[in-house]
Amino acid sequence: MKPTMLAVCIFILCSSVTPIKNISFDDFKNSFIEGYRSLNIPSLQLGFVENFQNVGSLADIQQQTIFFQQTKTTIATYKNQQLPKEEDNDLDLMEYETNLNLERLTLEKDWIRKRPGVIPINNFRKIPDYNAWYIYYLKRWLGADVNPDELYLNGLVEIDRVKKQIDDIRKQTGINSSTFYHHLNDDSFFLTSQTQVQQAFEQTKSVIQKNIPNLFSVTNIPDVKIERGFNKALAKTPGYYSNNTFYYNYWDSPYNKRQIDWLFIHEAIPGHHYQACISNQLKFSPLQQLFSFPGFSEGWAAYAEDLGKELSTFNEEDVIVTICNYGKERSQQAAEFLSRAGFKNVFYLEGGTHGWFDKGA
Repeated sequence: MKPTMLAVCIFILCSSVTPIKNISFDDFKNSFIEGYRSLNIPSLQLGFVENFQNVGSLADIQQQTIFFQQTKTTIATYKNQQLPKEEDNDLDLMEYETNLNLERLTLEKDWIRKRPGVIPINNFRKIPDYNAWYIYYLKRWLGADVNPDELYLNGLVEIDRVKKQIDDIRKQTGINSSTFYHHLNDDSFFLTSQTQVQQAFEQTKSVIQKNIPNLFSVTNIPDVKIERGFNKALAKTPGYYSNNTFYYNYWDSPYNKRQIDWLFIHEAIPGHHYQACISNQLKFSPLQQLFSFPGFSEGWAAYAEDLGKELSTFNEEDVIVTICNYGKERSQQAAEFLSRAGFKNVFYLEGGTHGWFDKGA
């Protein structure tokens, strides 16, 4: 960029945040909103490679730095004033985003100087200053200062918690660990066609929509569609949500039916779809609309998974019939397994499907 062009850009950005003298807080906030939008800062992407590819030029970084440094100076002046609660909240939001962007810009300036010829797509540790970038991304995703070591230890605690819950379920069945895990790989737990997967999700949707009023007072939300996903960029995820549609990934057969309920709950109702619909009914200020917080939306969807029991597609009083080819070991063992787990009306089809057809049914 030519020096004259750079000077013009800097002048425009410096002018985008109105000096504090003789202006109201609303004028300052509106000036910030207008200036922030003019920067066209790329949104946060799921993959770190895309985020590094979106890093602007050195001139872009300098322009943004001037904007946020001036904003920070002006914010400090308003911090000494007694603002109404709503304005004080807006000031805190501007301060948080300003400091976070200045942190990003410092890293991006070093990235311009140190970036490799080819971004290592499968090894984040080979990224220059990867420790600092990792801490920044944690903060950006979670909306809080998080120590990576503390997060790792928390993950270990969660793994132990889940293992204990699995073992509690096993103990309810009364069978040993080896038999339990062998049973989890039984064919009855897997679907073998996309049609079956689609029908399973539709069934889960029907039951959850019926039960959702038991937990939430607001239920007048748009319908969520269910479709197979084909977005290769999201191929490593079991599913995703976008524009009133829940997409499930079906790349291979068989499909583990144990993920049907929690995945629909997470991505659709009462997870991302429900949250998005409720958010659309709320009134957010133009300042709040500038920013999104992935940790909040993903945190809600993860919490929603714990509501599976209240939204369960199965009830202890439901009649459940297990079926296999010959009605011997597999269906009988499955029925016994469910009975030990607490289901009260479980039956298996003697003779299986072969006996069914032999009798002309």
